[in-house]
Amino acid sequence: MRRLVVVSNRVAGADGASGGLAVALTAALQGQNALWFGWSGRRAERTGGEIKSHRLGDIERVTIDLEDADVAAYYDGCANAGLWPLFHSRLDLVAYDRSWSEGYLRVNRRFAFSLAQLLRPDDRVWVHDYHLIPLGRELRRLGFTGSIGFFLHTPWPDPQLLATLPDHKALVAAMFDYDLVGMQTDECVAAFQACVLREPNTWREESLLSAFGRRVRVEAFPIGLDTPDFLRLAASPEAARCGERLAAYRGMRTLIIG
Repeated sequence: MRRLVVVSNRVAGADGASGGLAVALTAALQGQNALWFGWSGRRAERTGGEIKSHRLGDIERVTIDLEDADVAAYYDGCANAGLWPLFHSRLDLVAYDRSWSEGYLRVNRRFAFSLAQLLRPDDRVWVHDYHLIPLGRELRRLGFTGSIGFFLHTPWPDPQLLATLPDHKALVAAMFDYDLVGMQTDECVAAFQACVLREPNTWREESLLSAFGRRVRVEAFPIGLDTPDFLRLAASPEAARCGERLAAYRGMRTLIIG
């Protein structure tokens, strides 16, 4: 069985942290021949680039630590203060700093260098989210020729919003080092296509886009709920008891469920 190599900013189970991406991927990887690579969540004033590996269930989890300066620029700065609000169309929250962009690229190169040491020629690599958009390009530069896919867990911004990002064309061009790009909705796919088709010498044929001398397939793959499990849970005694507790706690208060 070919190995599936998942790459994300954080690795579920590495330090007890979990989020929506971690929960979705953990479920998707059960029973797979899989390796999950990413940041350990630990930071240090100086690191030696050590790769740490441990197995949790079916999945081999491999992590690296990051230096304080890299976390400040790549994660706190470029990803969270710049790309996240921009991709959610919140220009009022966006902040830019050239040193953040440099740190963002530096950490993506570090991820690529560490990961390249572990890859096999027939591995399928699946990269996740806005933290790691340039990773496919960096892996190609290191000589990996296997399949690389990318999935964006946030919206993709309209062209006018993306144009406010310095070097936004380089970010768009980096998407073309992937074989397949997945997004949450058809609207996100259309927004990405609109960004690309503004460039010269581009064309689109259904889900296939050609630009920057390369081609990539871009499609919507919405992440959904495991509906049968939720229906079973809704009819369970546990759900009934939970409903009774909520009713008792509410009293005269307004209850909002999200």
